[in-house]
Amino acid sequence: MTSDALSLASSGRQGPSPLLRLAGGMLILALLAALPFAAAALGAAAMTGLATQILIYAIAAASLNLILGYGGMVSFGHAAFFGVGGYAVGILYQHFADGSLFLGAIPGTDSFLVSVPAAILASGIAAAVVGAFSLRTGGVQFIMITLAFAQMLFYLFVSLKAYGGDDGLMMRRRDTLPGLDMRNETSFYFICLGFAVAWLALTRVPAAPVRLFMLVSAVVPVVVFVIAAMMGPRGYTIADGRLRINRLLRPVEIPLSSIRSVERLPPERLTGSLRTLGSGGLFGYYGTFRNGELGEYRMYATRSDGYVLVRADRPYVLTPESPDLFVETLDRARKER
Repeated sequence: MTSDALSLASSGRQGPSPLLRLAGGMLILALLAALPFAAAALGAAAMTGLATQILIYAIAAASLNLILGYGGMVSFGHAAFFGVGGYAVGILYQHFADGSLFLGAIPGTDSFLVSVPAAILASGIAAAVVGAFSLRTGGVQFIMITLAFAQMLFYLFVSLKAYGGDDGLMMRRRDTLPGLDMRNETSFYFICLGFAVAWLALTRVPAAPVRLFMLVSAVVPVVVFVIAAMMGPRGYTIADGRLRINRLLRPVEIPLSSIRSVERLPPERLTGSLRTLGSGGLFGYYGTFRNGELGEYRMYATRSDGYVLVRADRPYVLTPESPDLFVETLDRARKER
């Protein structure tokens, strides 16, 4: 077969159809969204934290596609900008923790909504400086100069003894985000998943059906967050003959006359619980759960300690701010009915 025939045969080949790619992408997104719930059900909750780290590094790796895939330039210094962003977040947190000012003028912060834009800005400035020199070269020289800048930034940061030096900069906890428990692995996983999908949507220009998939993929995490925020418990009120579990959505109301008992619940009695429908940390712990001791029960918890068991038409597990006072008040209110 001649070379012309080979080229004609190869040009006639077609990849998967746009609809097939769309279906595959939606399936992958659904599997990623189900991962933390499946991990919890299988008793492998640590997999959620591992998957979160994979998503973070996947974003960093995908960003390399901008310069390598589109620009055709091989960079050995790409991780430097990842590190600059990380140090920006860590430095702001350290100054927040000790109450000092960065450079004597900039206050620290533990706000996710402030530190992430600050990290993007710091990385962008560093990239602009490095790019101003590196883009004047090409080929092997470009590879070496990006590597050289990465090493210079590395030695710069490890020389900063005030920020950990060789040991690096440690953060005691994640930055805060209003309405979310950032210490919860599931919440943080969905935040990183949303960023990963949004980044793919911004850096790819595929066919129309795939663009639709990217749009849907970017919207799905937002929809999940909105629904979770509306259904998450916001507190508890005892009034008008009812125990009310406050939510942005319609509150859950339990008539005091239906409550048979109320007591503190040791966490050990929740061991082995499986979530059949609900949230395992995104804006709280709520939904239908089941274990060997309590059977099927409803949980409307705002945190993972201070449990109270209310037995009514079904068992309810709550987490009021003052569990003992809540038990005493609710028990007195139901007996007065």
